[in-house]
Amino acid sequence: MRKNLAELEQLVQQKQNKLVGTNIDIVSPNESIDPAVQALWMIHLLNSMYVSHGISKSPEKLRQAIAEQQCRPWFAVRDNFPIASAALITQSDGSVELG
Repeated sequence: MRKNLAELEQLVQQKQNKLVGTNIDIVSPNESIDPAVQALWMIHLLNSMYVSHGISKSPEKLRQAIAEQQCRPWFAVRDNFPIASAALITQSDGSVELG
């Protein structure tokens, strides 16, 4: 997993390099953004796509999953506002899903 995560981080960095001058930044799970803020960002994005997403019913559960690194989100942020997200989500069986 670590090798794959390192490769993923490298791909994210390549994308970030392509975004220079666009006013879009990539916020990674390794940055010190409060898990509560990340949970709100993710809920906002999911609800904007799906009108109502199941995760929005459990914001504290999502915050905790982010804090415990069971959910490791990346965000594309423009002017301090999230515009896209992807996350590695550890399932109960130990597998990891990209969402």
